[in-house]
Amino acid sequence: MSSSDARVVDVGGDLPKQPSKWSKSRDTRITRDSASLEDRLALLEDIILKMGVKRGEITYLAAIYEVSGGDLREEGPPAVIDAVLGEFKDVMPQELPRRLPPRQEVDHAIELEPGAKPPAKTPYRMAPPELEELQRQLKDLLDAGFIRPSKAPYGAPVLFQRKSDGSLRLCIDYKALNKVTVKNKYPIPLVANLFEFFTKLDLRSGYYQVRIAEGDEEKTTSVTR
Repeated sequence: MSSSDARVVDVGGDLPKQPSKWSKSRDTRITRDSASLEDRLALLEDIILKMGVKRGEITYLAAIYEVSGGDLREEGPPAVIDAVLGEFKDVMPQELPRRLPPRQEVDHAIELEPGAKPPAKTPYRMAPPELEELQRQLKDLLDAGFIRPSKAPYGAPVLFQRKSDGSLRLCIDYKALNKVTVKNKYPIPLVANLFEFFTKLDLRSGYYQVRIAEGDEEKTTSVTR
């Protein structure tokens, strides 16, 4: 049996009549007079441990060390990891480049149904604060080269969705375009399987990772005020 010091606090009533899950799991008894916890821990005999290891049972060993003095700051990555980070620093930059990614073997193509007319919608109405934020984000996207002025016959309206931190996320309503798009029936990979290869650490941003196929850029045209 071991004992642990505890601090007594006013919880506005008597001690609970039923023991808590924590005290049940540890076989703990709370004493009023000494304000302490008495733990009745079952110690494992060495012979039982040896028998378990001999039978191939999974065994865990935990140890607690007292650390005093010295430098307790976290160390940097091991040398082998640091070498890998240095070798592939071009694919793991601190800041993402403000430009479109290079074209890959597979770009995103948008195939329209035969005879479909280019869908064009009027812009959605926005409040003055939203219009101000729209101009700011459009300028940022233009400066980065992610968008450019267009006179294409297409036009999808934009709208804002408020994030959890209160800021505004610019969204484009492509419902009209999706209605006249040839649907690719190839099965989409399960998200759970994708997480085995891609994590938030792998992709610094969820946007501008895949280019639109050449000739299909105008189909993504959006309209704003």
